[in-house]
Amino acid sequence: MKDLSRIKCFCFDVDGTLTTGALYFGPQGEALKVFNAQDGMIINLVRKLGYKVAFITGRESPMVQARADELHIDYLAMKCGRKLDALHTVCEKFNLSLDEAAYMGDDINDLPLIGKTGYFGAPANACRDVKEGADFVASRAGGEGAAREFMEFIVRGQGRWQEVLDFYLHA
Repeated sequence: MKDLSRIKCFCFDVDGTLTTGALYFGPQGEALKVFNAQDGMIINLVRKLGYKVAFITGRESPMVQARADELHIDYLAMKCGRKLDALHTVCEKFNLSLDEAAYMGDDINDLPLIGKTGYFGAPANACRDVKEGADFVASRAGGEGAAREFMEFIVRGQGRWQEVLDFYLHA
């Protein structure tokens, strides 16, 4: 198993990872997405512990911008044709190496990041090629707590889970 102790940044694909991947189109043609509250909870908590969080997505969406704003995401990259380039930008911005970043993605456009990050995760509903290359495959699907499971696994693996719990147990 890879060394989790170096992870300082969590990066996520959006559609199919932070959402179910379903796109609902409103009467004006706007795409609506459903995000998971448990994913949001852990994102807020890991940020309080000092981790950086980034969303890297191939689409552009006001819904993703709104979610990123709500969670105070440290970096948002939309319309990314080359996600590895975006990951390099994230790491440069926060003075991190690629092995200090964990990434979770679900589809073929996430394949170039496999083996390039400190830890690569896939939701249960990821495509076969992504799951085969992933260091971690969640038991939950994207948009149904997969990101929560991934972050919790790493934070627990670093021995920092009690710090997360302390935000509520000792508030």
